[in-house]
Amino acid sequence: MKTSPRKQFFTLIEIMVVIVIAAIMFGIGIPAFSTMIQGNTMTQAIRMTTAKIKAARAYAVVNKCKVALLLPEKLANTKMNSQSWSAYRVCVVDDSNAFVSWIDGENWQSLPLGVIRAGDKKEPDKGNPNSLTNGNTVTNVPFDNPDNTPITKEIPAIIFTKNGKIEPTNPPSIGLWYARVVIVKEDNEEDNAYLTVWTKPREDDRASITRIEINPYSVKTTIKDPDIN
Repeated sequence: MKTSPRKQFFTLIEIMVVIVIAAIMFGIGIPAFSTMIQGNTMTQAIRMTTAKIKAARAYAVVNKCKVALLLPEKLANTKMNSQSWSAYRVCVVDDSNAFVSWIDGENWQSLPLGVIRAGDKKEPDKGNPNSLTNGNTVTNVPFDNPDNTPITKEIPAIIFTKNGKIEPTNPPSIGLWYARVVIVKEDNEEDNAYLTVWTKPREDDRASITRIEINPYSVKTTIKDPDIN
């Protein structure tokens, strides 16, 4: 008559050792995974921005018209206020840099969650202005306010001439931060209506900015990444 083998059970000590090892591995893995995700987010933001820069220039050259890549900062009193410092869109402008029309197939897009356009301020909590250096502005850009009433705004932009050059010819630069914007006062454009919440630890505000520098003639982009340079 065959006897069934005795079942072997883990001891309490063995189970506790496994739990401790798993906790250690979990603690090591989470920060590394978080860093990887953040890096991918910034990479995605850079690719989205540079791709739109090239697309805007191409449209200007092919259609022989002035084109602007709109890079709004404060969007208070519009339905897009939550996309402040994140939204972007391409449009056609006239010789005075006033809005003419949207481009077919173009819609408002936003940077990945956790990345916004950023300026050089040491106190980013207070409005975070000048996310576009050596840029231009477009007037009469249409928006809808929360009551669906049409309004217009003046928006920072990179403007391309009919031959594909950037106007003016000073090399523009776009700053990107690991951060998100929290709306403190919904219908207010004052600096204290916006709060910048960091999504990645940094030692210095300005040192943490990733910059996309753009050649005004060739529109070649150069990335200045504080985590690399």
